[in-house]
Amino acid sequence: MVVASGETLAVFSKLELRNGSTAGDSQPVVVLVPGPIGSAFGMRHLTTALADSGIPTRVVDLLGMGRSGRPGRADYSLSQQAIRLAAVLDTLGIRRVLLVTHGVSASVVYRYAASHPENVTGIVSISGGPVDEQKTDGVNIAITFGRLVDNPIGRALARRKFTGEMRKTSASDAWSTSAVMHEYFEPFERNIRGSLKALQQMGTSIEPVGISTVLSDVRAPVRLLVGSKVSGNTPTATQMAAMQWSMPQFRVDTIARSGSWIHEEQPGQVLKAIRAMLGASAVAVP
Repeated sequence: MVVASGETLAVFSKLELRNGSTAGDSQPVVVLVPGPIGSAFGMRHLTTALADSGIPTRVVDLLGMGRSGRPGRADYSLSQQAIRLAAVLDTLGIRRVLLVTHGVSASVVYRYAASHPENVTGIVSISGGPVDEQKTDGVNIAITFGRLVDNPIGRALARRKFTGEMRKTSASDAWSTSAVMHEYFEPFERNIRGSLKALQQMGTSIEPVGISTVLSDVRAPVRLLVGSKVSGNTPTATQMAAMQWSMPQFRVDTIARSGSWIHEEQPGQVLKAIRAMLGASAVAVP
């Protein structure tokens, strides 16, 4: 989907709305906004289960992520990404949305929810605290090992080290099989130079408006899921306190036997949170 000149976002659909209804008329559409690592593929357990339950879903890869474009000269700030997300939802005609997000992309979702409170019925954030800087552990990992991929000799080493770093932030390595890690790595291998440039621009982007100034404008219920294994990707106590103080309907839950990748390690717990949010929106969930 074209959102601006030279800027395209990949949007995936996992179930069309039934009975010809307009998006978001009868029930919120679940829109997943993944982070830069894993992208739409990482949300497969959630999208499949939701579709099997008859719940229409969309997945939006933000600019520079997954199968979306990686223009060399673009504003990769979180604030601008929120504007792009708004353009996608507006084009799709989605007027009521339940947003599910992971990692640094949560700060894009918070910004969108603050500027479009009438559209958002709830937010489920997976390990996503409020940030203004995108140079997270995940982005640093991708940049560090992505450089090796440009050299055929270093490709196998890069995959091995990338997998090792992913497992450090997980409670169990059962989910991070070689097949899954191949899919996580594939977007970088497909366009290594574009991916590295986009990631570097994310890491150095300057936010025009700090996240602390918009959190209180998020009126929808927000449920933050954090893993029982703490890592550098886990929202800090300060971040969670800021959310508790600023957001009128905020709740945090610690998910046992998981780290930063709860949607991979304990997808059932994320689905439970999504269904609870849908139920709170007075929607009958199959």
